[in-house]
Amino acid sequence: MEHQISRYENLVVEVLTDLPTPSRIPKHPSRIEHIGLIFTLRHRRSHFEVSESGERRLIQQRETLKIPLCDNQFRAEIFNRDDDSLFHNLSSSFQNFKPEIDAEPVADALIERWIEIRDEANSRSSDRVFPMTVNLTMWHIVARYEIGVGSGGDGCGMVPACGGAVGKMLRRLEREDEVDGICVICLDELKKKKKKNGRFGLQMPCLHVFHGNCIEDWLKNSHYCPICRFEVPIQKNSQLF
Repeated sequence: MEHQISRYENLVVEVLTDLPTPSRIPKHPSRIEHIGLIFTLRHRRSHFEVSESGERRLIQQRETLKIPLCDNQFRAEIFNRDDDSLFHNLSSSFQNFKPEIDAEPVADALIERWIEIRDEANSRSSDRVFPMTVNLTMWHIVARYEIGVGSGGDGCGMVPACGGAVGKMLRRLEREDEVDGICVICLDELKKKKKKNGRFGLQMPCLHVFHGNCIEDWLKNSHYCPICRFEVPIQKNSQLF
């Protein structure tokens, strides 16, 4: 039995808001013009073992304390789905942090939360600046996969898939109802919002679905499906096998 070690980083975003209780609602509410963001960051490190069947087992997990990251204040009008300004502003704010923080899921979470509470917040606020606390967890995942070497015993378990075959055999999923569960490679949920590449995931001919970037990176190292060991053709001496 061979094994493959993969390392991934996922960003978990938690947005906290404090709406005034009915007893604290002002007689003449102020329309909110800006949103103040207070960011914190902590790191979580998890080690998993993933069997050939896709079952995962947590081996070890550690988590650091939250630390202040940065504070920002942006116009409330950019917190909407049709404006990329929040994404670009956050990208600029995060660019000097290591490891790199992906601004896209942060912007998505903030916009969704603001749309959810906007009317209520405007009817209750006594200030033109509405505060939000944004707790970011950088989840560092180390996964150790069991990989079979194939029934022929030829030791080809860790041979990369042929790039041309990968492009032809992976089916692009563009509808949210086509995906469910988790991606067993990065261990994050498949059912995420459509990213800028316009897809929810990629499906192999064996019908198993993964995040697009996850399975593409996986097949650069192994030509087997991470779950069922379905074989993608490999390149050998300029011939496909």
